Amino acid sequence: MDSIDRAIQCVRDAGIAASLPDEQVRKLELVIEELFTNTATHAVRRNGEAIGSSIAATKLYVWIAANPTSKGLDVQYQDDGPAFDPTAIQADAAGEAVANARVGGIGRVLICSLPASVSYDRENGRNRVSLHFAR
Repeated sequence: MDSIDRAIQCVRDAGIAASLPDEQVRKLELVIEELFTNTATHAVRRNGEAIGSSIAATKLYVWIAANPTSKGLDVQYQDDGPAFDPTAIQADAAGEAVANARVGGIGRVLICSLPASVSYDRENGRNRVSLHFAR
């Protein structure tokens, strides 16, 4: 989590340089924040060993690449945590989470609904989420 502010600033700068509208830049920031936070919290819990009430330190790596296109910005988010597909959600996951006052599920809906397109695959031990934000 020590690097989240720097990651968000980098994608913000890339969105601005790609001439994304302010609304799209805010969506981009939110999606990257959600992906990064999920990696830092959930992947560490799955990889770490419980020691009393804490979790042993587990190094995870995140890679973010942003490439401007003629239609907007392509962003690739990768981490080396356990396999996790944020696009594999039920259509009513957000409504169900709110209705049941349950934490979790809404972030995945944001990840899938805010970009113009999103896809997931896993290659060479890395989760790879490909996002497109349109102008």
